Amino acid sequence: MVRAILEGRKTQTRRVCKNQPPKMFDLSRYGEAGDRLWVRETWLHDCEHCHNPDCGLPNHIWYRASEAHPEDFTAKWKPSIFMPRWASRLMLKITDVRAEMLKEITDADALAEGVDRTNTSIPGYARTRFQELWDSINAKRGFSWQSNPFVWVIEFNLIGNPTLHEPDEEVELMTPELGNLPRSRP
Repeated sequence: MVRAILEGRKTQTRRVCKNQPPKMFDLSRYGEAGDRLWVRETWLHDCEHCHNPDCGLPNHIWYRASEAHPEDFTAKWKPSIFMPRWASRLMLKITDVRAEMLKEITDADALAEGVDRTNTSIPGYARTRFQELWDSINAKRGFSWQSNPFVWVIEFNLIGNPTLHEPDEEVELMTPELGNLPRSRP
């Protein structure tokens, strides 16, 4: 899904609400409008002159979603959950957070989730693709499409790389697993 963010196709994500249904004054643990999220993705540290994976130098980082790893390097890909904040290249700014039942998602929302766009002229296609994606991730956790859980809908904009850009500088999308969503205040 990081590719979808980089390509500008993913501007929403849904996460199961802890309380089912959410209580009147529940707040999203993912943040609120104006908060910033840094994106973790599959990565590796590899530089022939640096053997310290915690060196903090962004030019020593490779991102699986957008870069081919040279075969002559010896480092292995690391799962997104092990990405330190300094290695993140993507910053998202939350524009809206709301709770809704999962099946309230529209085709437009499903497209904003970054699903496959090959047959968008067919009504319901994007929603069906989202349903398949949702179940592949959440059904085994007890939150299948059929169970129709309450979810937090988090809408966001890509605002850039927290270390390479000014905090509010908009970046042009040139071109990949929105996993955990660590957050930071502006």
